[in-house]
Amino acid sequence: MLRAMATWSGVNCGATRVSFAYANTGEDAPIEVRAVREGWRHGQAIAAHTDVESDKFSGAILRVVIELDATRRWSDVVNVPADALDLETVLLHELGHAAGLAHSAQTSAVMRAGLKPGHAPRRALDPDDVAGMCASYAAPALVKKDERSVPTDPGRSSLWVPRALALFATLAALGAGLAGWKGRRKARGISRSDPGSARADA
Repeated sequence: MLRAMATWSGVNCGATRVSFAYANTGEDAPIEVRAVREGWRHGQAIAAHTDVESDKFSGAILRVVIELDATRRWSDVVNVPADALDLETVLLHELGHAAGLAHSAQTSAVMRAGLKPGHAPRRALDPDDVAGMCASYAAPALVKKDERSVPTDPGRSSLWVPRALALFATLAALGAGLAGWKGRRKARGISRSDPGSARADA
């Protein structure tokens, strides 16, 4: 676990550095790692799973629970046995999810989905892993903005309310005027289907 944390903590995004810190016993930690021996709820094909709880408005990560299936065989050696999974690779992957990263399409990436028993360890970060972390946590000045930002000033963004009300009032006035005009035509006995009235209007 400490090696996996150190690997991610080595990511340098210019003015921002990613950092995972180990919590001492009794300290509150936003990331919890559990070894589950009974009642594994994620299916036979899944050996580890990460639940991320985040703020629905800001997207800030509030709490993370990483679960490992303790009934499987885990390995910490370079030559992973055919029936074992490399623990460091899995922890690196799950810590990436804990930081908010999704799966990568790069086959050499730590965040690539799927690791079968006996597979060679992926203990070094791929450039795609680093790019994903920096895209999420780099200082705003280092992030390229491709689109014009939307004003967030409450005074400016709320201008649509009076404009919408003015538009609705205009449409209502037009509707009332149209209804009145139709009423006057009907009162005079003028109809589009009446040939005489069509000539009289001309």
